Amino acid sequence: MDATEQQGAALSPEQAHEILGKNTICRASFYAALKRGEVPHVKLGRRILIPRARFLRWLEGGEATPRPAA
Repeated sequence: MDATEQQGAALSPEQAHEILGKNTICRASFYAALKRGEVPHVKLGRRILIPRARFLRWLEGGEATPRPAA
């Protein structure tokens, strides 16, 4: 991974999972949380992008992720 990818405005799910710590949550659980809308992200076609600033605020507990209506 080069410096440009590290400083980009968006993270891949793999990069976000690495920031969380692979020993903290398994890959399958992280993707399940994405699918449930618990982790802030946007989808472009089949691609999942995680806005870096929103993810870091969410990770620090400063941003609540809206839950879908039941």
